[in-house]
Amino acid sequence: MIFISGSNGLLGSHIAKLLIDQGLSVRALRRPNSDLGLLGSYSDKIEWIEGDINDVLLLKESLKGIETVIHCAAVVSYLPQDREYMSKVNVEGTANIINAAIENNIANFCHISSIAAIGKSGNETIINEEFGIQELTFNTYYAKSKYLAELEVYRGREEGLKIFIVNPSVVLGPGDWHKGSTSLFKYVFNKNLFYTPGTLNYVDVRDVSQIVYQLLNTEKPIDGSRFILNAGTISYKDFFYKIGEYFQVKSPSLKASPFISEIAWRLVYLKNLFSSQKTIITKETVRLGKNQFFYDNGKIRSLLGFHFRPLDETLNWTCQELVKRHKAETR
Repeated sequence: MIFISGSNGLLGSHIAKLLIDQGLSVRALRRPNSDLGLLGSYSDKIEWIEGDINDVLLLKESLKGIETVIHCAAVVSYLPQDREYMSKVNVEGTANIINAAIENNIANFCHISSIAAIGKSGNETIINEEFGIQELTFNTYYAKSKYLAELEVYRGREEGLKIFIVNPSVVLGPGDWHKGSTSLFKYVFNKNLFYTPGTLNYVDVRDVSQIVYQLLNTEKPIDGSRFILNAGTISYKDFFYKIGEYFQVKSPSLKASPFISEIAWRLVYLKNLFSSQKTIITKETVRLGKNQFFYDNGKIRSLLGFHFRPLDETLNWTCQELVKRHKAETR
């Protein structure tokens, strides 16, 4: 049996559905009142454990009889007010599930990390798995939390766990477009005007799920390894233009100058003080949007002979699914 944390999120739900389609049994952790919409009918095929990733005793009991753990649960946020919660889930939660895995002698542990956890000094443009955090000033608080989570995973390996880590770039797919990477699609759908001058590294959620499944079943030695999962890179301008074409709306066409960008996140910050709505425009995302890095996928392609889906296939699928949901919600 396989245990998944974060199975109701965009990536976790696709991994869970793939495993079930392969005839595997899945046990998963969920919080009370979790939205299981992304799982659809598959939610009835999962053995659910209701609770929190910081409930140490619950985790210890939940992993009994489990062979493999896939740790997807994480908070992705660039808002200052979420930092404490992000640390609680991403760092402490990972430490907790690592400890529970050690106590239960889990055979395999897959940690879903992020390219954000791979360091960059600001000088190089091509990043691979050998890079570590070099200058934290070039990373977001989310990046720091994912890096610290990886340290917990490697600590688990020192204590006897067999582990591997995958570092996806921006995972694309029809998730909840009010949060996470799918909010980029909503940004275009709402006909916003501005784009940033940087580039976006991306990967299809279905590809990440398939790679995780293949890594769990490979006979090649991967214990202690990490793998960048990145299909390619594209400018934000072109990325938004393609989404606009599939949505049949006008895409952002005005380049945000450094001055406009710095003013924008401050204005949005003030607005959010009086609103419960979250935004993708923050100090950190504005500055991230200026980056122009490429994450090298050569290691995973060489190991598995994997071919990533083309971006247009991903965007077409995602936009069609999001439009269907939007129409259903507005009826």
